[in-house]
Amino acid sequence: MAISRFGAARAAALLCLAAAAACAADGNGPTLNTAEHPSGTLFFSQVEPPHTYMQALFEGRVYRDAAGCLRLEMYGVNPHGTAIWPYGFTMEDRDGELHVKDARGRSIGRVGGHFRFGGGEKDSVKWLGISERQQELARTRCPGKYWIVGETDLGS
Repeated sequence: MAISRFGAARAAALLCLAAAAACAADGNGPTLNTAEHPSGTLFFSQVEPPHTYMQALFEGRVYRDAAGCLRLEMYGVNPHGTAIWPYGFTMEDRDGELHVKDARGRSIGRVGGHFRFGGGEKDSVKWLGISERQQELARTRCPGKYWIVGETDLGS
């Protein structure tokens, strides 16, 4: 039975993921689904796509506080909550500036700059859709309210 290049690459990728997960489980390697970015910034993203979205509008600044939390500032109210990003969102360092990227890899904003997105606020780490490890980091390092980011393609 012949294996296509795609099949071989896929098998190799799965093997690498399995090895990384095993190392993470025994404490001898990097962990998967971590919230800590190399810059010391905590980036919380949901572990799976949500079934429903909250639809309140956030328009304001996303900034990094002293603890490394990405907090929201709306109309000078500081902090408004810690951002919980949708499944597939990432953060990237571009020449010393942190950018939040959507699941398609497009930058939706620069940390410290203006953002506009939907979502809603929660008072607890429960039901945020983040991993248990991220819940613990959020509870201990970023206490307060949390904003679950929803729709980001709202235009300006």
